[in-house]
Amino acid sequence: MALWLKNYLKKYKWDLLFSLVLTAVLMFPYMIRSFTPVEHDTFFHLSRIENLSLAIKDGDFFPAIYPYENNGFGYASSLFYNDLFLIPSALLHLAGVPLALCYRINVIIAVYIS
Repeated sequence: MALWLKNYLKKYKWDLLFSLVLTAVLMFPYMIRSFTPVEHDTFFHLSRIENLSLAIKDGDFFPAIYPYENNGFGYASSLFYNDLFLIPSALLHLAGVPLALCYRINVIIAVYIS
């Protein structure tokens, strides 16, 4: 492990642990339920993860347009929303993890990082 990372973990271990516990408390409903709660934009983000996984399957990690969206007409949501943070979820989906679980993992990680 790099020296800077060891120093960082040593210095901020209690802060990181507190953040992890707080995330676990706040995201407890996401972790114990086997379904994904539907918010106002859940389906949009689910379709972004699915279409990014299809684009990655075709060899395009940063697609400008999702060609399989909107009945084959495509949609350029990646021009407005960055796909960088969706790549791990899309790779999980390509590995066979259900789409709803990929979304929940993405939300939990985003809450922890923020």
